[in-house]
Amino acid sequence: MRLRTAAAIAVAAGAFATGVSSSGVGAARATAPAEAWVGGYAIGSAHVVLHVALSAEGRRLRGTAAVGIAARPVRTALRQARLEDDHVSLTLGNGTLLDGRRSGDRITGTARARNGRGRFELLRLRPSAVDELRRAVGAYRFADGTVAGLFLDPFEESLRVIDYAGGDMRQLAQISEDGFVGGSRLLAPWPFRSRVELVRDPAGQVAALRRDGRLAARIPLVVEAAAFQNGDVRLAGKLLRPQGPGPFPAVVLVHGSIRGTRDSADLWGVFFAAQGVAMLSYDKRGVGESTGQYVRSADEANLRALAGDALAGVAWLRQRADIDAARIGLVGGSQAGWTIPLAASESSDVAFAAIQSGPAMPVGRQLAYNALTRDGARVPPPTDAEIHATLGGLPDDGFDPRPALQALRIPVIWQLGGVDKRMYTPESVAKLDAISAGGGHDFTVHVYPAGAHSLRETRHGLLSEELLASRFVPGVFADLAAWLASHVRPPHP
Repeated sequence: MRLRTAAAIAVAAGAFATGVSSSGVGAARATAPAEAWVGGYAIGSAHVVLHVALSAEGRRLRGTAAVGIAARPVRTALRQARLEDDHVSLTLGNGTLLDGRRSGDRITGTARARNGRGRFELLRLRPSAVDELRRAVGAYRFADGTVAGLFLDPFEESLRVIDYAGGDMRQLAQISEDGFVGGSRLLAPWPFRSRVELVRDPAGQVAALRRDGRLAARIPLVVEAAAFQNGDVRLAGKLLRPQGPGPFPAVVLVHGSIRGTRDSADLWGVFFAAQGVAMLSYDKRGVGESTGQYVRSADEANLRALAGDALAGVAWLRQRADIDAARIGLVGGSQAGWTIPLAASESSDVAFAAIQSGPAMPVGRQLAYNALTRDGARVPPPTDAEIHATLGGLPDDGFDPRPALQALRIPVIWQLGGVDKRMYTPESVAKLDAISAGGGHDFTVHVYPAGAHSLRETRHGLLSEELLASRFVPGVFADLAAWLASHVRPPHP
C-alpha cells in the first residue's frame, strides 16, 4: 500500500544537471565541464519544456536533452550540436532543430520541426550545493501579511516556493547565486513566468526574498537538532520553532508509509512555524540517522511501534522550557491517519491532532481500495459501482482505528480529498460521522471536492494528475490556520 504523508508525497520535481563550467560554452579549452540549461520551445500552441546539458571541446559541442515534463526527466543524446562563435545549433532526439545565438547565459532562436516552426529559449543554470539551498528554507512575509515558504524538493536538488494564501507551488530553477525562475506549473519551469531573488543582509545571510518585485521579509525561525529514544530505537531529527523564549505550542510530525526524513515535511513545518507552532520532525525508524527497522506495511504491530515513536517525541518536547507541555499535538497524513489516533488514545499528553488524507476505515478495506485504483495509477479510475462491488460485504480485516477514534476526547481536524484515489474518503467520512454522532467528540472534517491524496487540485485524483498539479486545493492552509487559532488553547497563566 503506497500511502504517503501529505507533506512528503512523491510528486517530485525535475532534476537538473549539476555540472557547471567556469567558462562559457564557446570557451577555447580542450574539455569543458557540462553546463546545465533549462527552457523550452513553442511551435504553434504547444510549449515543450527542455533540460539540456552541454559540454564543449574547442568548437565541438556534445550534449543531452530531456524533453517534456517528468518527475525526473530522462536524458537522451543530442543528434547534433554545433557551435560557431555565438551561433548554437542543436538537434534533439525527436528531430526538432534549435537554431539560435548565445548572449551570456541565454540562448534564443528558432525551433523547427515537421509540424512547423516557432521559437526557443534556454537559460543557463548555476545550481548551489544543497547545504547552501537549505539555508534559504523558511517562511517569508509580504507587506500584505501573506506568507510564502521556501523548501527543498523531494530529491533535495532544487528549491520550491509556495504561496500559502493561494496554495500555488512552483519548482525553481537557479540561474545565479541568489536568482531563480519558475514557470506556470510546478514541474514546468518554462515559459518563465516568475522570478525569485534571495536578499542577503550585510553578513551574507538570507534576510528576505523578492518575488516578481514584491519584497517579503524572512520570519525569524530557529532550527535545532533533536534526538530521543523509544525503547532501544533512537530517533534523530530536528525542531523547527519560532524565535524567542516561548513557551510555544508544538506538533510532532508522524510520517506516512514512505521512508520519511526530518526534511520531508518542511512545507508543513514552515507553515506551522509561521503560525507560531513549533514542529518536531525526525527520520522514520530505519531511515537516515534513526535506528530500528523500517517497515512499510500497516500491520498493527508496526502501527503501534510508530505510535510509540511519536509519543517519545511528545515526551522529548515536554521536557523543554520553550515548549508548552499542555499544547503538544500530532500532525501527519496518509498512513499516519491510523498511527495518530492510536498514539493519542494511549496518552493524555497529546492535546490535539491534525490529519491530512488519513483513513478512518479498517486497513483491509483500505488495501482493497488501493488495489482497485492501483494506488491512483489506474486510468480511467474505477466507477462508484466498481468500488461498491469491491468493498461491499468485505470484512473489516486488519487494524481497525474506530476503537481508538471513539476514545479520543481531544480536538482533531481531518482534511480529506474528495477525489483521492489512494484513500477512500467517502467511507472514512462515514465512519467519522458515525463516531461523532455518539457525542463527546470535537472532530472537524473538511472534504475538498477537487483534492487528490496530496490535497493538490486535480480533476480525477489520479497519480498522473498529481505529478503535474501546481496548486493545493483552495482553503487547505487557511482552514488549518483558523482551526489552530480556535482549538490550540492559549498558554495557561
